[in-house]
Amino acid sequence: PPLPVRAAGNLSLNTPVGSCVDHYGRVWLADTAHNRLLVLDASLQQLLACYGCTGRAPGQFNMPFRLLAHPEKPWIYVTDMGNARIQLLEYDLSLQISCLYTFGNSDPVHLTGPNGLVFHQKKICVADEFYEGADGESRLVVFDEEGHVINQITSIQYPGQQRDDIKLLWPQGLTLDSSGNIYIANTGFNTVVRCNWQGQAVPFATTGKAYIEGLQLTRDVSCVQNRLLIPGGE
Repeated sequence: PPLPVRAAGNLSLNTPVGSCVDHYGRVWLADTAHNRLLVLDASLQQLLACYGCTGRAPGQFNMPFRLLAHPEKPWIYVTDMGNARIQLLEYDLSLQISCLYTFGNSDPVHLTGPNGLVFHQKKICVADEFYEGADGESRLVVFDEEGHVINQITSIQYPGQQRDDIKLLWPQGLTLDSSGNIYIANTGFNTVVRCNWQGQAVPFATTGKAYIEGLQLTRDVSCVQNRLLIPGGE
């Protein structure tokens, strides 16, 4: 039916993954297996908009996975995993949504499985889950806010080589603490790793290690008021 409508009775989801909140308090949800984005009011009672369909053109998706709202501009970043790219969407108060452009799918970096996203000081970091380096390692890729490549992180290095580098394998969710440090759900090794934006390790004071181990499954991680929530962690 024409939108907006009540969510109850008018909404069917299939494998929803990422979500975020825009500048007007509305909740955006990646309805991943339906290859669309849904926008709901803050109470989740009203479905306000539906955007996207299956395809490869801008504004079309193949597994939209994670969403990230720009902290200052009316932009939403979407990891379009099956199309191996990031889509940058623009919206307004009346929910007119358009794709400004796509990035990450051309030289010098070709993403293979963009997953988690974080944003800090006009830079965006993407977990490239399915990338395989020379030794099979995965990576993080850092772009500026408009999608230009800044650097790649294929391993986490301790200052002064105090310990062996930390390898990444199938990284999925990302989050930041109040200092801007990146926490990585390093799914392939069942760890959560902490580093800075240059790929340098930021060890935890109690262990001297830059990772939390002994976890059962680490598909995601969130930092809220400097406490870590690790869904799937034992």
